[in-house]
Amino acid sequence: MKSILTILFSLILFMSPLSSQNILEFEPRLNDYNFENLIAIDDSVALDSFIVAKMEQYHFPGLAACIVKDDKIIWKNNYGYADIDSNKLVTDSTLFIIQSTSKTITATALMQLWERGLFGLDEDINNYLPFQVRNPIHANDPITFRMLLTHTSSIHDNWDVLDSTISWGEDSPIALDSFLVNYLVKGGTYYYSNNFNSFAPGTQRDYCDVGVGLLGYLVERISNSSFERYCQDSIFVPLGMNETSWFLANLNINNIAIPYNYSAGKYSPYEHCGWPTYPDGQIRTSAIQLSRFISAFIRRGLMNGVRILESSTVDSITTVQYPSIDPSQGLIWYLGQHNIPDVGTRMVCYHSGGWYGANSIAGYIIGTGENIGSIVFTNSKNNNGIYEIGIQLLSYGLITDLEREASNFAKIFTLNQNYPNPFNPSTTIEYQIPKTCQVDLNIYNTLGQKVATLVSQKQTTGNYEIEWNASNFASGIYYYRLETDQGFVETKKLIVLK
Repeated sequence: MKSILTILFSLILFMSPLSSQNILEFEPRLNDYNFENLIAIDDSVALDSFIVAKMEQYHFPGLAACIVKDDKIIWKNNYGYADIDSNKLVTDSTLFIIQSTSKTITATALMQLWERGLFGLDEDINNYLPFQVRNPIHANDPITFRMLLTHTSSIHDNWDVLDSTISWGEDSPIALDSFLVNYLVKGGTYYYSNNFNSFAPGTQRDYCDVGVGLLGYLVERISNSSFERYCQDSIFVPLGMNETSWFLANLNINNIAIPYNYSAGKYSPYEHCGWPTYPDGQIRTSAIQLSRFISAFIRRGLMNGVRILESSTVDSITTVQYPSIDPSQGLIWYLGQHNIPDVGTRMVCYHSGGWYGANSIAGYIIGTGENIGSIVFTNSKNNNGIYEIGIQLLSYGLITDLEREASNFAKIFTLNQNYPNPFNPSTTIEYQIPKTCQVDLNIYNTLGQKVATLVSQKQTTGNYEIEWNASNFASGIYYYRLETDQGFVETKKLIVLK
């Protein structure tokens, strides 16, 4: 039986007189919006009503959101439809394409290599490329890594070219390196004079997707690995983001929310798509999985014992680089002072993304020790509404004792994917139970034989974390199963890799 919220949203979706929206609206920021009309909300029902009202106002078919504090999700909810025609609701496992919010992952991959001393931020990128990249108007001026990370490289997005290379219904068949050499080097298939700006590198800012695609290729060149593989090995697997990928081919497409355009009172679906400069925005993930990445930034590089960046590196990433050019631009991430309802002014570090029927924002408060962030994903495009929801969630998390509520109350039985996975020698398994019951958590081998018992006792309502140390077990695939005397049974796979 559908909840009252779902029924309410169904009526809104199909009966409301909704206005059209601009499909392509690039790179607005929190600074572009006025949040003075937001009010403090300290009640979960009121928060749900606020989000549903924004979905009605801005025409979002589906939405997933969560609030993160330190290493934990302290609030989460899902609304509306991942697929309208199939009446498929958004759930915790629904994947969304997060568009330019993906750029924060690209920056993280690059900065991991920087930590290892493999390049300098102010070095000429040509020292690491098999082809030369220069603005032809300023041929003697090098383009540096820092310039690419701050959109000051003077490379320009030529959308006549970029739109023509979108592959609908599939990942792009055009390789990243092939596209870049043909776009950036004179004589290439995609080369035009307006692929570069008239200003010199490092003197002005022009938001550039191609530049972030180039960052992804530099990760490949420096790491001697494909960009996808590098991200899997160095970010996604360590953080337990086990259904996150840059490519459709690596995911179950049925789990991905369909992107929609709203026009003239109707939602029209887009096909899933791919493009050559995919490191600029092609990640598909769930809000719960991305929360682990955001947690790592909230805790300055560390998430549940897994470190993906040094604290000093996170500090560098979240520092404005060229105040005279752009007072809010860090290394890919944005920073800005914003008024949080009933809380006051806070510095928010964030990134958003929106294009072709999808929209996202992820951010967190820095400098206060409150260690709280929010994530919002939708499958339709309107920045204004998603920014309002993101700020409202920060307010709700700060003024409500959600951490206590989250630790004392669970709505449903849930068994999460272990992290990290694969692992050596230890991994963490999280689960939640909504009522006091007998709980058994066991490990099985591929023959179905029980090889370890982690929990076998009555437990009260709450969220639980269990560590399994597999030092005495051989490498291979194992399964962990949670069973309760309330009839809940769920099994997930884990991998010991030594």
